[in-house]
Amino acid sequence: MEKKINLLVLHPRVSSKNAKKALNLFKNGLIKEKVDARFVDFEEVEVFLNNGEVEVLFGEFNLNEVENIFFRKVGFNKDLAFLISTLADRKDINFTDKLYARFYDSTKLTQTFLFHMENISAPKTYFSPVYDKRKLFKAADFLGVPFIVKECNSSQGKGVSLIENKNQIEEKLKSFSGKQIILQEFIKNDFEYRVLVTGSEVAVVEKKIRDKNSNEFRNNVHLGAQEEFLDISSVDKSMKDLALKAADILGIQIAGVDVIEDLKGNRFITEVNSNPSFTYNESVSNEISKLISFLKKWIGKE
Repeated sequence: MEKKINLLVLHPRVSSKNAKKALNLFKNGLIKEKVDARFVDFEEVEVFLNNGEVEVLFGEFNLNEVENIFFRKVGFNKDLAFLISTLADRKDINFTDKLYARFYDSTKLTQTFLFHMENISAPKTYFSPVYDKRKLFKAADFLGVPFIVKECNSSQGKGVSLIENKNQIEEKLKSFSGKQIILQEFIKNDFEYRVLVTGSEVAVVEKKIRDKNSNEFRNNVHLGAQEEFLDISSVDKSMKDLALKAADILGIQIAGVDVIEDLKGNRFITEVNSNPSFTYNESVSNEISKLISFLKKWIGKE
């Protein structure tokens, strides 16, 4: 059996003289104590999510080759720390501190990670805190082209771009400079569903259909897509169950679950919104009345 790395030290990029000096003292101290330690900058980490499988690379080695993890200051990498510590906990890998597996922001990265961890159908995804040319082309090989670029904290179809060929990659990503992004496979589709979950029930299902004569690839109402509200009784149980499971895993009781259906009828959860937008035309949508009904039950008024 191949010997494992005794200690992985994860730290943010070090730039100041004093910080570099402190890190070197730490490294040398561990060498003196004969601890097999590897120091990895968060920016080197790569995450691959595919069909319920999660792989994390730290440069030349992966998480399965590590026995213990020490997070030396997380900073802006708290989502990544959550992801790594949650996965380490699942694999019985020791890590400190335990709080990193308990607290997270509900971003596109953390949601997609949790979907794959719980075997919920979600798009194939690649993530790294910083993207260089090598990583971008590695991601393109993993995801296939075209693929999607998404800001982790965007809504209403904003902060999303389609990379149609490898020649566009570096140029298109310039507009995302300084923002946390994920890269995802492009799932060919004609429409998507928005499922409103209230507690343990599916309250409303709408179909969002983009104009096929436009160049738009997003099925977003704010970008011109048409809404078609469906009779709940006509919606198959498998989609309802998928939406309910996704919302439950994230702990979101009032959720707008986005479900894409590919051209073969396979469904994928792309996001769960904790503050879903509503259509306020009551002659078209009963979202508001369904929300009120749920809240009355929730506070014991019904």
